[in-house]
Amino acid sequence: MAFIALIFFSTFMSMYICTLKITKSRFIDLLSSALYGFSHFAISITLFYRSFGGSFIFIFMPIAFYGMYQIALKDHKKWWIMSLGVAGLILCDLPDAVVVVLMLVFSFSMTFTVKEAKNIKLTRIVKLIYAGMLSALLSAFFLAPLLQNLLFVKNISVNKLLLSNTVLPTLSVFLTDKLASYSLGLSGLIVVFFVINGWNKFHPALKYLSVVLLINLILVTNIFPWPIFDKYLGFVQFVGRFLYTATFISAFLGAIAIANIVENRKSRYLLVTLFCSIGLLSVTSLNFSIKRNPNGNAVNIVSWDDFQNATLN
Repeated sequence: MAFIALIFFSTFMSMYICTLKITKSRFIDLLSSALYGFSHFAISITLFYRSFGGSFIFIFMPIAFYGMYQIALKDHKKWWIMSLGVAGLILCDLPDAVVVVLMLVFSFSMTFTVKEAKNIKLTRIVKLIYAGMLSALLSAFFLAPLLQNLLFVKNISVNKLLLSNTVLPTLSVFLTDKLASYSLGLSGLIVVFFVINGWNKFHPALKYLSVVLLINLILVTNIFPWPIFDKYLGFVQFVGRFLYTATFISAFLGAIAIANIVENRKSRYLLVTLFCSIGLLSVTSLNFSIKRNPNGNAVNIVSWDDFQNATLN
């Protein structure tokens, strides 16, 4: 339980610090942390699916995006921050990291929303390449043996799902009949509503991020023509992975959009308290649900002897 609490605390602090560096607003930082750490998807991954690799993704993703933000729009000399975040993502869960990094690189295009000299743009692109190279070096002790084994074995047998079979119905991205699932949940729907409502007040870079959010949501649903890409994008394995980026961007933009609406300090603190309370209730509800039905999330409870026999086999 203490370990789970540490994961949530680290998630909140990562989002808080990185958002503070960008917005310089404590209200936005507190609210984005609550929206991010208590999001339906983050709670489901950590408590229901018990994917610790996936849980750590939430910790390193704000660091990676903050580093990308520096390279794309601000001080490109801080390109190494993105390397730390991306290396952390790779060492957490490689399949999840591949999808997150792809969307991270795609989000870098926001640099073209700002007018700068061509040599500065070129420098930013070069620094992005530097960040990628350093990320690979920092995780080489893991990636190098993996590539060596792949070349030796030539094929690793894994369950390969057709991407078109893993998509969600559009409404299920927000409205689900399950307490825990791959979705943004009702809270995510509320946040996305605020993002849409506040879009006109965003500066061009944030508007671009809004488009990235929309693309991620479409990629999760059956709106996107996945059958055409089943053969070529099989490495994604499961389209639900796009919800990692969607969760981060919606929390970040949602907090900014809400801040543009709520100006009264007292109302702001009440709003943060409200979202935190909803998040804590969600965590509590999910824990009670798991205890009542421990095998409901496909986790088999076995004896130590059975485990030893299974691992030896």
